[in-house]
Amino acid sequence: MIYTKICQTNELDNFTSNDFSELAVDIEGDNLSRHGKIFTIQVYAPSIDTFYLFDCKTLSYSDVRLALNNVFSSNSVIKYFFDCRSDVDALYHQYNIELKNVLDVQLFEVGFRKCSGSGNSRYYSGLYKTLNTYSYDVGITSSELAVKNKISQQFKSKNYDIDLNDQDVLKYLAIDVVYLKKLYDLFFMKIGHGKIFRSIQIETQKRMEIWKKAHFVNDRSNAISAI
Repeated sequence: MIYTKICQTNELDNFTSNDFSELAVDIEGDNLSRHGKIFTIQVYAPSIDTFYLFDCKTLSYSDVRLALNNVFSSNSVIKYFFDCRSDVDALYHQYNIELKNVLDVQLFEVGFRKCSGSGNSRYYSGLYKTLNTYSYDVGITSSELAVKNKISQQFKSKNYDIDLNDQDVLKYLAIDVVYLKKLYDLFFMKIGHGKIFRSIQIETQKRMEIWKKAHFVNDRSNAISAI
């Protein structure tokens, strides 16, 4: 996999010069929402096995919009997210970017459990639990899971910050997007285009319109499945 860090205006072309059909996306921040801070935006392009890391602490508002608005708001480019709610809220209110054509892998995971009759499908799973559960299917290693868990715990500390010179942090940020398409493919193979798929579509649309709400807090009450 190719790692491409984008920290300044003259590096934007490394991303914008490409023609993408699908991207996996995640955002890292403190209190990620319309009110919090966005530190990084991670984008993985499966077709060219390239990971793009946008450093929002050094890039300007116009830099981020120039690089990402067209693809993120395009109906012709698929975007894989894992629980897009906070990302939707943050992107719209901080960068005036409205996401379109999103496949929320968290919804497909609970739909997969419902179709398979495997486990309780009342609650959504987080990404770490999902990667751990389906590690064999998507090929994630135990060392990658260990890094994911270690940095997750580090980020939960009160002095939240992100060090892009830390190799484990970079691995963590990549892990959050690299396996999303593989997870989606696994879940969709079981779900198909039936009733559960339609339920996922409806719930995804609700998530994509969260930015319209007067207030949004992504707390534990949002862990109950609507699928």
